[in-house]
Formats: sequence, structure tokens, C-alpha cells
Amino acid sequence: MSKQKKSKFAFLKIKKSLLSSWIVDFCLKNKIKLMTPIQQACIPSIILGKDLIVFSRTGTGKTMAYILPGVHRIDNDKKINQMVIIIPTLELGFQIFDIIQKIGHNRKIFFYFFPKELNLKNSEKMLAYVNGGKRCLVSTPNSFFFFLKNKKYRLHNKKNLLTIDEGDLLFGKKFYFEIEVILIDLKPKQVLVFSASMTKNLHILKFPKIKKKIFCFYENRIKFSLINISDQEYFFCPNRLKVFYLWLFLKSKYKISSQKNKEKNFSSIIFVSDPKICHNIARILGKNKISTVQLHENMDHLARLISMQLIKTKQIKILICTDLGSRGLDFPLVSSVINFNFPKKVNTYLHRAGRALRFFRKGKCLNLVDQKEIRFLHYFEKKTGIKITKFKEIKENEIIKILSKKLFKK
Repeated sequence: MSKQKKSKFAFLKIKKSLLSSWIVDFCLKNKIKLMTPIQQACIPSIILGKDLIVFSRTGTGKTMAYILPGVHRIDNDKKINQMVIIIPTLELGFQIFDIIQKIGHNRKIFFYFFPKELNLKNSEKMLAYVNGGKRCLVSTPNSFFFFLKNKKYRLHNKKNLLTIDEGDLLFGKKFYFEIEVILIDLKPKQVLVFSASMTKNLHILKFPKIKKKIFCFYENRIKFSLINISDQEYFFCPNRLKVFYLWLFLKSKYKISSQKNKEKNFSSIIFVSDPKICHNIARILGKNKISTVQLHENMDHLARLISMQLIKTKQIKILICTDLGSRGLDFPLVSSVINFNFPKKVNTYLHRAGRALRFFRKGKCLNLVDQKEIRFLHYFEKKTGIKITKFKEIKENEIIKILSKKLFKK
């Protein structure tokens, strides 16, 4: 096999796309002047009505790759639903809904986001919204599944554009049945599937009742290339002292530090494996005058949205969350990711680290590894070929001095 030459990323101007002039103007006003390679490949095909399966690394602009041409294809004169977007979490749904609403605001294109819990009481109101001129629907699989299977309520227009974001998760065991029913019952005219990694369950798209000729686009890049250019470091520490090591790292970076070299633009996401750990870390850091917000499954939905808004606007610089915040969410101001619990799966690590690698920016990922998790780190290095270096900013002598002072105080 001949060796492929390394090529740099080629970004075309958004003006040269096939998008409507008013969409291009919106992009330019919001400082979106160039298209990423994934957007260059997908936007013309989606406008022409092709069915696509797209695999591309996290942080390469997949969301805008289907939102821009999707809104372009909406005929505002037809007051019926024309686009359905299925997403795994409500947080991602609100993020997408917010982007679409901003794009279509001046053109008076109306959209609707399905609530979390659907029942017979609120489905009548929802149907009135949908059939009352909402051109686009954004929903989780469970909510839209309930809506379709209720025989009293049907969409006026079924032959629309169906987009499935985070396909590797939605085609998994948790949502497989709902996605199958949605594809068969909705019978979409055009299907788009976007994912950061491959999934084995895509054979559903070959189902006889669907009969789709799908064009598969796979990014011609090494899967781990974006992770490889970022700083991947680890610090080996006992499980009981993890919070202490985390506090030392944040103290050295955060404004609370008394040192001269402070990183004013420092903002971080701390990933944990369990909501209880999330709450415990937030409580301990709060006692040490470090403000944090949480994002996990046990929180009320409104509280989650408030946490996302606080971290996005940089009113609070540290977010502690479970893997609920690792999928598709865009935190443009986050510069580093901290894995308090090292993930067991490679894809989980990629999605977590991707929160600090948005649009080809170089970020940092620090891993706090204990004696039980070191084997997962070695497995990750072997699987990806990426070497995670030892974190050297915090010296062991400083740690011993701080610990000894605390012991003597007790």
C-alpha cells in the first residue's frame, strides 16, 4: 500500500456554499466565515436531498453541518412539519433548538421542542403546536415514540427530513426499539445520521419498509488525531486523596491562587462516574471557596439548564458532571477537561476530551488515576497509540508539605 501524504485542513468560505443568502448573512454576523471539511462535504448533498450517514470526530462542526442545510430546505409557505431532529438528551436538544431558533427568527420560521414527559393530557396541546405551523421538531426518542404511537394524534406531513444525531448512542440497546419504530412509522423522505464513532446496528436502515439508498461519508482522518495534538496528562494518586489533588490543581490555575501566574481564561469540566461523587466534590470545593456547578441525571431539568448557562457565560468557571455532559454539548469557553474517574471505554474518553477540543482548538485533558484505574489507562494507550504523559506541574514535595501541615493542625 502506498503511503498517504499528510494534508492540512482546507476550509472554504461560507459564501461559496449552496445555502440561501439570508443563512449566509446570519453565519457572517455570528462570525462563522469558514466551513469545516465535514460541512463542505455534507451541506451540498443534504440540499440535493441525499440520505447520509456521517462519521466525523468530535468538535468538527457536525451540528451546523445538518442544521444549516436543514433550515435552508424548509419552505416557509407550507405551514406543516418539514424536519424532525432526534437527539439523546434534553440538554443537547435545547442547545440545537436554540441555534435553529436564532437562525429562523428573522424569517419567522417556527420550531417546537418536545418536553421530557409526554402523556395524554399534554399531547393535545403539543399536537396543536405541531400542526399549527411548526416547521421543525426537536425531540428525544422516547417522547417522539410516544407521540407517533398514540393513534389519536398523527402528523399531517410524514414525508419530511429526519436527522438522528449521536447515532452511535441512539442505535444502541437503550434506544434501538424507539428508533426502529420512528423510522418505520414516520417514513421520512430523507434520512441523516451523524455520529462521532461507528455503530454495529446501522443494518436497521436496510429494512425493506424503509428502502433507503444511503451515502456513507467517513472523515479521511485518524480517529484519534484531534486527541493526539492536545495535552493528555495523568497524575497517579490514592483514591482517598483524589479530591485533595483536584483542589491543588484548581488552586494553581484558578483565581483563588496566591501565585503570580494565574490563568484568567481558565475554565474546566470535571467528569465523574456517579452523581453522588459529583455532589461530594462540589461540597468539598465549596468549603474551600471554589465555586462550581453540577450537571447529572438526578438534577431537576431546569437546574441542568441553569448550570449549562452559567458555565457557557463564564459566570462560574468549573462544571462537575457525569457523562450526561459528554455528548454533543458545546462549551466554547472550556479550555481543559479533568477525568476524576478514568473512563473504562475509549469512546467515552474521546467524547469527554472533545468538550475542550471544539473546532480544532488545542485543549488539555488531565486524568486523576488511582491503583484500580491504571489498567484502563494502559488499555487506552494500547488501543489508541496515544501516550499519556505524567503531570509535572504539581511536585510531590509540595504535596507532602501541605499534608503534613494539615496533620499537625489536627
